[in-house]
Amino acid sequence: MRCTFSVMVLVLLNLSLGLPLHAESVAEKMANGAVRAASVKLEWNRDSKPGRQLLQFALAVDPENENALLLQARLERGLSFEPRMLPDEGKEYIGFLKKVVKGTRSENRQLLVYKVIELLDPRDEDALLALTKAKNKGVDTSFDILLQSVTGGGSDKVVQSPEEKKGTEKTQSILADVVFERLSIYNQNPVGVINTMNKTLAKRGVIIFIEAKDVEAQVGYFDRQTGIPHYYSNARLETNIPDGDALRLQNVSASRALGRICRVFGLGYKIDGEKVIITEKDDPEVDKSLDYVLSAQELYEQLSSYRVEFITKYRGKSLDVSGEVTGLGKNFGRDYVHLADDRVRVILSQEVAESRLAEMKAKYAELQERYKQYPAGSPFPRRMRLHFSGTATCAGMRGGRVILKECTDFSWRTSFEGQ
Repeated sequence: MRCTFSVMVLVLLNLSLGLPLHAESVAEKMANGAVRAASVKLEWNRDSKPGRQLLQFALAVDPENENALLLQARLERGLSFEPRMLPDEGKEYIGFLKKVVKGTRSENRQLLVYKVIELLDPRDEDALLALTKAKNKGVDTSFDILLQSVTGGGSDKVVQSPEEKKGTEKTQSILADVVFERLSIYNQNPVGVINTMNKTLAKRGVIIFIEAKDVEAQVGYFDRQTGIPHYYSNARLETNIPDGDALRLQNVSASRALGRICRVFGLGYKIDGEKVIITEKDDPEVDKSLDYVLSAQELYEQLSSYRVEFITKYRGKSLDVSGEVTGLGKNFGRDYVHLADDRVRVILSQEVAESRLAEMKAKYAELQERYKQYPAGSPFPRRMRLHFSGTATCAGMRGGRVILKECTDFSWRTSFEGQ
């Protein structure tokens, strides 16, 4: 099947594109461009899924391509290699691939090329339109399926790790388990906080890589002992954090911190084995575990406005909810947190570590004692409040309250009233 596809591309597309048969063939050009793009991604992260898919594509269209075979050999043997960037940020190569699409009759092969274009530029509108239209028609547009339609599935062994699923689950567990006492997200760029997180996560075998184009992250150096990349960037991204200020998180898990970072900067992240990759939010593989992100006050206001629609929209969905803590309690052996003047109840999971829960309770009790000494309206000192943010499942409403249950991942911080 591979040879058939390559011959077809060589004979038909060379002619349709006006290329002489003795020049670099279309198949060779497709493969060589994919190898160059793959080498850049794999040089930063040898387990990069987009990088390995690009290599897989190169070997499918041109199985004898020496550049692809050498890159495969070096990866399998752990040897070093020189990354070769595509000229003009890959625009010329993407334009070439679009010409290939026009000269290809097979819809599956057209979609495969569009999938490759998406790997190179997740924002390419032609690729997005073609893949979305196909998906809405019921076509499976996943890379592996599209590749199998032209190779018979023979190239899977090149890029897939037998431990990939196990590694991903382990990484998810580590991200939920590692808790940062303090993290600061500055308004310009996420590279600083990512560098900070990597120092801790690397001790557990997890490293965050940045592939999002807007961040313009570059590796200044790799730590010789841990292999951690230290990023730097001069890009300034738009956020709602005041200029020169920072969003300061306290007692936050790595998974929640990653979610917050991505929401602040309009990015996404995905887990590839034991690697975490910061990428564009429209990347089809980014984490989509949260259905909605909103404040406790917004949640209650929606309940007040339209109860039936509220139940239909939110019940059973995963929410990231935040708000000022207005009460802590226990009911039927389950701890809960009240938000938005007791109008939203977040029931904590029994899996929550007692130490984390005890810290939050102690801080809330401390602030309550301060309130007694300096009631509302006191000129001094400024009142402090406890701010809660957590992920939970909406169970609907009960007793006029919004009920969220099974909150396993949460963070809290203190702030002055009015902030």
